[in-house]
Amino acid sequence: MIRMSFSTSFFAAALLMILLSARSAEALNANHTSCSNCHSIHGAVGPALLKDITAETVCLSCHGPAGIATTVDLHRTDTGGDFTCLECHDPHNNLTNWLAGTNLMMVLPTIITPNSGSMDTVFESRGTDLGGPTLHSFADNDEDGNGTYDGACEVCHTSTTYHRNNSSGDHSHETGRTCTTCHPHGDGFAPAGGTCTGCHAVAQDNGDNVPPGGRRAIVDEFGYASHHVSTGVTDAGCVVCHDMTFHQQGTVRLMNADNAAIVYTLTDPNLSTFCTSCHDDDGSTEQGGAPFSSALMPPVISESLWLTASHSVALLECMDCHDGGHGSMKRKLLAPFNVPPTAPANAEEEEGFCFTCHDPDGPASTDIASQFGLPIRWVADVAGPNSNLNLNDRHDVEWDAQSQSGAKIECVDCHNPHADDSTQPFRSDPDPNDGQIPGDVYVTGSDLMTDWCLDCHDGSYGPGITPPTTALVDILASHQVDSHGTAGGNASLKSGYGWAADQTLPCLACHTAHPGTSNQNLFQAKDTIMSQDGTTAIPSDSGSAYEMTDNSVKNPDINGYEWCNTCHTGSMGDKKDNCFDCHFHGTRN
Repeated sequence: MIRMSFSTSFFAAALLMILLSARSAEALNANHTSCSNCHSIHGAVGPALLKDITAETVCLSCHGPAGIATTVDLHRTDTGGDFTCLECHDPHNNLTNWLAGTNLMMVLPTIITPNSGSMDTVFESRGTDLGGPTLHSFADNDEDGNGTYDGACEVCHTSTTYHRNNSSGDHSHETGRTCTTCHPHGDGFAPAGGTCTGCHAVAQDNGDNVPPGGRRAIVDEFGYASHHVSTGVTDAGCVVCHDMTFHQQGTVRLMNADNAAIVYTLTDPNLSTFCTSCHDDDGSTEQGGAPFSSALMPPVISESLWLTASHSVALLECMDCHDGGHGSMKRKLLAPFNVPPTAPANAEEEEGFCFTCHDPDGPASTDIASQFGLPIRWVADVAGPNSNLNLNDRHDVEWDAQSQSGAKIECVDCHNPHADDSTQPFRSDPDPNDGQIPGDVYVTGSDLMTDWCLDCHDGSYGPGITPPTTALVDILASHQVDSHGTAGGNASLKSGYGWAADQTLPCLACHTAHPGTSNQNLFQAKDTIMSQDGTTAIPSDSGSAYEMTDNSVKNPDINGYEWCNTCHTGSMGDKKDNCFDCHFHGTRN
């Protein structure tokens, strides 16, 4: 057996210390507790008595997935190569930088960069989100005012979009924060585990109550019933809308789709401008039209019409009605995004959504909910050529009406919430498929609202409307031949109220757009018939005026006799029981 003398072993140890001191004269870092973890006096196979051929192999024996230390990966270059550990770190201890401070994480005080020569490096803080100061962190711009860009990350970069080792590039991006939150060392600093979709796939609460309750997971929201980005959200899709300059600082920042230099926060009073910058005729100028990879253009919402719309004038923002931004469990991104509609009626994404504001306690000035909240008046017309078992007192907006009549119409089929104003609180063209535009005068002598009603009551319907199972009368055709329209007749009208024979009767002379709240007359017939100028109620000849609550029995008080006789006084005497046995839309007289 060969024995080593004391003098020989002492020489070997001394040699090792000399080799180590060539790298650092400081003591070992507390986490690197023993020279023998990396070096071997007798069995070394690499340079500097390393236990392996390369320093990286030795480092990753502990800092790799199977090691006992924090997992890291080699820094990737633009060309696919790697930087070695020793190009950025001293393996023995934290060293003094050129400002006489001490670098953290054994980052070298001078780094030989790929294309800028040797650069001084100052890394004394891990950033504000880890409790450190902004200055002397991963990338801190030139905050100390000495004309240097010496953060541990920015010191090498010359062609990145953000922080570089000179005054070019965007130095406002996440200044003074922890770069490795989004660019983890474990992924070679590539934005992998720190991607938008990687981080925002799970909820996170760091305890600062920003936002209240913590940040929610949003990736799954892009799979809800309605959502932005039809092909699945990607990191590239996220930054179409989100400005990342002050990421993780408690404020969501959104970019104008036509000018990314215009940035909004969720508290901005003009946030709707952010939405309409994309939902206009040209989509996103920044993205060349279609904003996302699906190449689909967003639904057009005219910014000019929105600015004068009643909802806008009432100081509503887009996100008052569409609050999720990413997706909603209801159609049309309707709020609240995380509450699904209740089947089978699904009212929360249809009329019930509108009635949330248009109810007795507002804030809308019109209470439509109470009108449609009354029980539906159903009657069966079992006589005459227009037999119909599904007559009622309203448009079939609610599920209870739709499930019986087979018809389906919603508030938005008549109203455009993004454009309607106090002057015209209805769509300009409810049926754009029929080639008719209200105002073209469908029937000689008709007004705009009659044209508007006849745009659907002409046998064709708007794209969202389903007709009832029993076909409706084509009133456009009938108005051209019956006495309420262009044809004349012996009307026997009361004098003094402006109405006369041979006039084309407007629809709103007899009908309302929403169900009445008094008699609940069939066919949305008015409770009160007014003079032609709208100033005076026409009195009835009896005490049962304005009632039309049944159409299947011969009872003058409830079947329309008194209602018709309000204007057509004396024409029928007291002999006729049910006017509609003989007179209805489509008959001559």
